Amino acid sequence: MPRITALVLDWAISMVIVVLALGLPALTANDWRRWAVLTAFFLESAALTAITGASAGQLICRITVLRLDGKRLGVPRALLRAAMVCLAIPPLIVGPERRGLHDMAVNTVVVRR
Repeated sequence: MPRITALVLDWAISMVIVVLALGLPALTANDWRRWAVLTAFFLESAALTAITGASAGQLICRITVLRLDGKRLGVPRALLRAAMVCLAIPPLIVGPERRGLHDMAVNTVVVRR
């Protein structure tokens, strides 16, 4: 449940960022702005995960993303992981260890802090 809560919080934070940057009409626009929330979500998630090991929503929910080999996540893995989450399907494909396809692809696991 914390993972879903974190995802919803990250999306809400992204919506607030877009409203502050582009105004409220950006949330219902049918032009390039339709991608603004997803772009903000991707950037927030990738940047914070690379820097802190967790997105803003994950930090609030007290969960973190760790590499299985114990090394820092790093920018390339954080970018790939965030991109896969943005595709929506990879997080829904869960393996026997309760790791989503996006976590399996970058050799990570989400754990409680």
